[in-house]
Amino acid sequence: MRSIGEILKEERQRLGMNQEDFAAVGGLKRRAQTLYEQDERAPDALYLRALAGIGVDVHYILTGERLQSAVTSDERELLDGYRSMDVRGKAGVLGMIGGMRSPTPPSQQAGSAAHVETHGKIGQNFVGNIIGPQTFNVSGNGRKKEK
Repeated sequence: MRSIGEILKEERQRLGMNQEDFAAVGGLKRRAQTLYEQDERAPDALYLRALAGIGVDVHYILTGERLQSAVTSDERELLDGYRSMDVRGKAGVLGMIGGMRSPTPPSQQAGSAAHVETHGKIGQNFVGNIIGPQTFNVSGNGRKKEK
């Protein structure tokens, strides 16, 4: 059976994070993360709860087995594929899903005015009546990007 440290490292790498950023999610320093991954210390419940908030499979860390829920085999395949992607891949999948949804019916749009809908927590998906130059703050750091 694989150790908690090995699986914790695998989950961190799956999410494309370095030790310092991953540790910070759980309120720790990089050194503590290193000790966890080397199995010299065991993570506590508060740390694991924080990691669950960013998509870490805590059940997998603790048991070495992915949690199976009531999903079909094709849904499981999609979920496993999504979980193995980095942030860029996840943003692409979410953008594709958003683009395949039915558009908002004209009767629900605010008059004939241009409108933009923003979707997604990983990356952004802009849909709607986007005409002419637009300015979107997509970086979250105060810089603006022209579209």
